[in-house]
Amino acid sequence: MEVAEGQQAAVQAALEGLAAERAALRREREALARQVQTVEGSTRAAVRAAVAEGLAGAATEGAAAVQAATGPLLSRLDSVAKGAGQAEAALRRVVLWASWRLLGWVVGLGAVMVLFGWLVSSGVLWWNTSTIGAAQERRAGPWRRSGLNSHTASVRKDAD
Repeated sequence: MEVAEGQQAAVQAALEGLAAERAALRREREALARQVQTVEGSTRAAVRAAVAEGLAGAATEGAAAVQAATGPLLSRLDSVAKGAGQAEAALRRVVLWASWRLLGWVVGLGAVMVLFGWLVSSGVLWWNTSTIGAAQERRAGPWRRSGLNSHTASVRKDAD
């Protein structure tokens, strides 16, 4: 029996040792879990900071690259805008000059037409003066002999 009691005591000691070992392992696992959470949080913070810094650097470099690439284009666009403004001003001057010139031509053409009409009517009257005078003489001939003029004769004729 002594042997059984010795074995029982040894088994009891082994069980107590195993229970203590289990408790120590559980405490270690809990400590490791806390450390893992701490490491994960630290890693996340470090990765976020590194990514933010990298993106900020990339954004700065990208903005600088875009500015360098578009600088000549923007300066050309400025010169194109200035050229368009100058072209617009020149076109306005040309249109203004052409409108005044057109007005001058219209007024001049009107004056020439009036002068031409006056010249034609004067020329016809000058050329036909003898014909008109001869026709008036033929018409007034019998009435002159009677002492009446042709106007009075036409009034009497209309009264009849």
